[in-house]
Amino acid sequence: MSRTPYPQLSDTELWEAVRSADTGAFSELFDRLWQPLYETAWYRLYDEDAARDIVQETFIHCWQQRATLLIRDSPRAYFQSAVRRRVLNHLQSTAVREKYARLSGGQLLH
Repeated sequence: MSRTPYPQLSDTELWEAVRSADTGAFSELFDRLWQPLYETAWYRLYDEDAARDIVQETFIHCWQQRATLLIRDSPRAYFQSAVRRRVLNHLQSTAVREKYARLSGGQLLH
């Protein structure tokens, strides 16, 4: 049985393998992209836990949707964009929670 040389594959080739449920390709893509994605999230949030959660949720979503998720050009660019969208959603939901907490006199739970 031959082993796929994941490190030699491009991000696009890895994504095509991921779409076929290749967990080794997913692991390689995760290893390549995790740190820059984490840095993108952390730089905008300055919250390590939230940044980790956002990157993890992005990978989980992409794995779950892999069969129908068409990434035509660059998986790296797609994942960066997905993380930025999740960061914006996180910031918006945090702002809404804080607003309603202020309006309710701080009685809302987080």
